[in-house]
Parts: sequence; C-alpha cells; structure tokens
Amino acid sequence: MLNECLKLYSADALLLIRDEKISAVHSGDKVDYSVLPIDELLKVLQAKLDARFSGNEFESGYCDHSLVSASWRMPDQKEDLLGTYAKVLAAQGKATMASKLMPGICFMTSDTGVATYKRQLKIISEEYRKTVKEKQPDMLAPLRAQEKSIRIRLGGISGKVASLYEQFRSDEISWNVFLEKKGALSEDRDRLQSELSRIEDEIERLLQKQEESHTAMKAIKNIAAAAEDPDDKLRDRMYDDIDRVIVFDNENLKIEWKFDVAFQLP
Repeated sequence: MLNECLKLYSADALLLIRDEKISAVHSGDKVDYSVLPIDELLKVLQAKLDARFSGNEFESGYCDHSLVSASWRMPDQKEDLLGTYAKVLAAQGKATMASKLMPGICFMTSDTGVATYKRQLKIISEEYRKTVKEKQPDMLAPLRAQEKSIRIRLGGISGKVASLYEQFRSDEISWNVFLEKKGALSEDRDRLQSELSRIEDEIERLLQKQEESHTAMKAIKNIAAAAEDPDDKLRDRMYDDIDRVIVFDNENLKIEWKFDVAFQLP
C-alpha cells in the first residue's frame, strides 16, 4: 500500500522504521512544506483497502492546514486479526472488553517539520541580534575596584603596626596600648582577608560565567546564520538540532530543540 502511494507521489521521502516496520513517512523534498495530493492518496488508499480488506468501513477523518488523518474499521477481519487476543481476554474474564475489539487502520500525513525549524531559527536570529545590540553591564568593574581597595588597605596594616611599635619604643604609648591597637589591626587584617577571598571567588564565578556565555553566544551565532541556508541543508541540520519529539496523540506533538534555553543565559 505504501509503495502505491509513493508511486503516486514519487518525490524523495524519509521513512521512520520501528520494530522493523515503516511507521511514518516524511517529505524529503527541497521545499519547506510539501503539499501532498491528499485526495489522490486517499483514493489509492481506499482502493487498496477495498481490495485487501473487504467490508471495511470509513470511521472518521480530520483535516487542517498541517495535518490530514482518516481511519477505517474492518469488521469482516475481526476474527482473523484479533481472534487470538479475544480468546486470551475471554479466558481472563474480560469477555466484554474482547467483544469491543475492532481492527482498523489509520492514515495520517503531516509535513511541517522544516517549516517549524525555519521559524525557530528565525526567532533565534532575532534574539541574537537583539542581544548583541544591548549593552551588557560590566559586573566585574565594581568587584575589581573593591579588590584593589582591599589590597591597598591590607598593605597599609603592616606599616601601621610598625608605626605603633616605634611609638611604644619612644614611650609615646604604653605596652598595653600597643598590644590593644595591634590586636585591633590584626582583626582588621582578618576581616579584610575574608572579604578579599569572597570577592576573588565572585570574580572567578563571573569570569567562568562569561566564558560559558561567550561559548553559548558563539554557538547561537552559528545557529542564527543557518537561517539563510538552503532547505536541503536545513533538513540535515534539523535532525541534529532536535533533542526529542514528544507525541501526545494523533494530532498533537511537541518538538524540543537542543538550543531552547540558550537565551536564558545572562
């Protein structure tokens, strides 16, 4: 049946194979959105169903700009296809459930993958240009200034201790006063050393974050530039950039890209 459809629409196609069976077909054309001849495909499908599964019944269908789906029931093939399952359920006391079983086939087509990817790249390109234009505040400058001030103050403590000692030697202050003031300077030194360590750690953290942001922005720049690539090249990149695809039901799915959180970096 699939071969008959491919004969009708003979452009390049990408096949998704699960459990050694073809479970989905995606357009492989060099266009971002392939308008498939759905009416012709459905006519071929109906003819093949009638030839292979006599007595099939059309059950439901759905159509919008991005998706077409249709399903058929096959009551005449119920015993051949589901007889074994029905017997197992009946043996388990689930005869009511077994009676409700009905074989069927669902046809669904959607080809908006590259179009979605191009839109995502366009958004990234716009965000990249906006981020580049915005002047980012220099978070390191005030920390560098504090670091310099503390080092100067630390360097002055040794001179103050030496000055106190000279005052003691010349009998300008007593030994007890000298020890008291020297102890106060030691406390100042410890406090400044602790503050200096905190500032140095913060500077190191910001430097590492800047490096990560620079690496991320470089990658984003390359991603944004891909928006201008031809569609055949985009399709190759698309499969590398997809992190995972979550299918909620026959009509809804979510594509998660590997670069979704890139612009959350400051």
